[in-house]
Amino acid sequence: MIYILLTSILQIQAKSCTSTPITCESIVDIDLCQTIKDYNYNSICEWDDYNYKCSKVSLAKLSCNQFFNEYTCKKKSYKCFWEGQQTSIFSESSQQENTEGNCVDLTCQSFNNRFSCRSFADISCDWQNDNCIQVTKCEDFKTIKGCINSRFKQKCAAIVDGKVVEQQKRLAPDDLNLQCLIEDCKHRIKMADCNFVNGVQCFWRNNKCSKCSDYNTYDSCIKNQGQCFWNMNQCQNIECQQLSNPIMCYLKKGQCVWNQLKYKCELNSEELNEHCYQEYLSTQNKALQIDIMLLIFVIMIY
Repeated sequence: MIYILLTSILQIQAKSCTSTPITCESIVDIDLCQTIKDYNYNSICEWDDYNYKCSKVSLAKLSCNQFFNEYTCKKKSYKCFWEGQQTSIFSESSQQENTEGNCVDLTCQSFNNRFSCRSFADISCDWQNDNCIQVTKCEDFKTIKGCINSRFKQKCAAIVDGKVVEQQKRLAPDDLNLQCLIEDCKHRIKMADCNFVNGVQCFWRNNKCSKCSDYNTYDSCIKNQGQCFWNMNQCQNIECQQLSNPIMCYLKKGQCVWNQLKYKCELNSEELNEHCYQEYLSTQNKALQIDIMLLIFVIMIY
């Protein structure tokens, strides 16, 4: 029994995703480089015109008062605000020449009304009791705008009267019955948006967005169009390498691709969400290995 379990662990490790996540440096298209965002719509990459390549955004961690013109304060600093004369946002040269002002620390309190109050960098702000304040978790938001535009590692979803508020309706006036929660697959109400949520793979079934772990019986798990499999009394995501025919591989076309030359299903290295898929599977496999090790420990005791 122990030998079989140890063999299972080795097989799981062998099936783990091995491809490299997409990086800014691997992107060669200028438009793609400039549109890459993280979960909270912050720019991750920037295009270097001098070297003609894409690179990761590097924000200086200097004190704000070390930046002496509008351009460096706004574009190259970290959590800073240009207080003084403002020039055209379309003219970098004008901003670089503008020294009529000071670069100061930006905080939520820097915004003095409901409309200007916004999140920035990795700071999440919300308008509460006639003040713009910093919020540190989804459930503490009181406005739809603040909830949807949060800058946490995990995105938030705004729920009003039991219904998900869509991104384009974030300024809806009814904040009284707001519930701000960590976003889950079930909060995606359109099939086109049902892909990845907070690093977890989602899929559309029975006219709603769900994930493998939502299904807690064998029968409901295996009905998910080749997305999930039942293992250790859990419904888990199927890896590309586990799919043995092109039809099943195609069903996971968002993450997998069929290699006709090698006649096997592989992780799609051209898929932008590959890094989410890889992170999710890695976490899932680690949890499974821990379960198996605990089972071995119990067997050895008895």
